[in-house]
Amino acid sequence: MTRWLPPHHVPRPRLSERLAAAPFALIEAGSGYGKSTLVFETATSSGVPLALVALDERSTDGALLPVRLGRALRRAGLSDLAAAVGSEPDPDDAWEALGDALAERADTVVLAFDDVHHLEPDGVALLGRLARCLDPAHRLWL
Repeated sequence: MTRWLPPHHVPRPRLSERLAAAPFALIEAGSGYGKSTLVFETATSSGVPLALVALDERSTDGALLPVRLGRALRRAGLSDLAAAVGSEPDPDDAWEALGDALAERADTVVLAFDDVHHLEPDGVALLGRLARCLDPAHRLWL
């Protein structure tokens, strides 16, 4: 995961420690302030797997969130969780399947969604439902 940290990276241990302890976090700042870098720094220093879904103006449809998360989980080497998300065509059922699969894991997993301001209201509602399905041992960072 350290490959994502820029060469000129300045560690922010106080922010990183606070974020690592937060089961749910909303990280808000202007463009270029290092929100994504903070997520990578925190996951790297904590040694937890990170599945990051990067959203943009083309990814506003909430129904695609499980598909995008499944891809991020596979990239993070969490194929068991990706399979759980992909096993259900309905987004709500996908979140429940993911919650069940996460509950069986002994390690903490971070699910991060970058640039959620691009989501339509249905996508925001889906993220709320995902938050309710997560075991408190895991992290959801927006």
